[in-house]
Amino acid sequence: MLKVLSIAFLLFVPVLYGMGRKPIIRIEVSAGSVAHTNLPVNVSLAELGISSVKKIRLVEIAEGRRVEKPFQVINHTETHIYWKLDGVTPAGSVRIFELENGTPTEVPSTLADKQLDDLVLKRQDKQPLLTYRYTVKAPPKGVDPLYGRGGYIHPLYTPSGKVLTRIQPPDHYHHYGIWNPWTKISYDGKEYDLWNLKDHKGTVRFVKFDRIAQGSVFAGFDVVHDHVIFNDGQEERIIRENWKIQVFPMDESRYACDITSELKPTEKLDVILKEYRYAGLGFRATEQWTNQNSEVRTSSGKTWKDADGSLERWAIVSGDLGGTPGGILFMSFPENYNFPEPIRVWPFDGNGGRGDQFFNFSPTKNKDWVLKAGHTYTLKYRLLVFDGRLSADEAESAWQSFAHPPEITVQKI
Repeated sequence: MLKVLSIAFLLFVPVLYGMGRKPIIRIEVSAGSVAHTNLPVNVSLAELGISSVKKIRLVEIAEGRRVEKPFQVINHTETHIYWKLDGVTPAGSVRIFELENGTPTEVPSTLADKQLDDLVLKRQDKQPLLTYRYTVKAPPKGVDPLYGRGGYIHPLYTPSGKVLTRIQPPDHYHHYGIWNPWTKISYDGKEYDLWNLKDHKGTVRFVKFDRIAQGSVFAGFDVVHDHVIFNDGQEERIIRENWKIQVFPMDESRYACDITSELKPTEKLDVILKEYRYAGLGFRATEQWTNQNSEVRTSSGKTWKDADGSLERWAIVSGDLGGTPGGILFMSFPENYNFPEPIRVWPFDGNGGRGDQFFNFSPTKNKDWVLKAGHTYTLKYRLLVFDGRLSADEAESAWQSFAHPPEITVQKI
């Protein structure tokens, strides 16, 4: 009898669906000239012409059906709603959504789990994907304490839970998973280094969380970092950075991690990020990877042996992880400084022939970058983290989707 009642309920739902629910806004998402796969999109409430989404549902209209879609509300400088374009949205296609009156169905949420020293972003099934360390991590016993720092990502996991990052390796104790200091800085006539911590010329410090987010679409956080120089026993903040991280689960084998860095020098003086072979967003890979079981492939067709210094839209860094493959596709946004960006990879036979993996989008690798006092400068990256393998065609398609997002138009009904 119970089974019969369940079937009757499921059959009856489509008949009842929509009764008493009035569509109020239509949203058209136009793919443009590129295809998109499981892509997150967003629109502000100001663009929608509403002040609240209480008692509002989002539905997609396709093939004569109205299918409810989960969405997430996030407060930026403006309030936005986020949702995912499930599946493939072909190039040239248009998908139709509507906001209607009604109570949205509750669905599992991503998690942002703040702990004593770090913040862990988790998928809806509670699988950890990324950990951000906000307190200072002391170096191993017996190592110069100047190597300690916080404000970095580690561990970064594949969707199945394989660790991709490494911190404080004996060959470079100042390496911290995924982190973003600048190496050669000119300020007030002197040069400073915030990358090589042992030189005691500066560091990057966590200041505070501005926002922690979790919901049906993504988990993330906004933090404030101070870029600090050391000068004759004195400290001075020269750049305040807003570091924004958003993790979007896509499917069982892939997720996207958006990293936005907003750099604002103080009002006092310009900051010159000088030309140097490495600086900016860095990735120190797991100690499992060597030149025997990992690889680098780039948008210009380079591989590990010839990629250093090449100008790239994207790069795949991948390898064996305990018997199964996985890796990261690093993507640079077209509006970034010095795009396509120079990259830094270590020599294939580096570290005594072992060949450890280090990757860095380094916009100042071949020229200076002047940050004017009081101005804000933005760098945007997307990491596609995957289990299995990723082809060059898939990488190019993912970058095209990142670089050329769909166009969204809104119409009141």
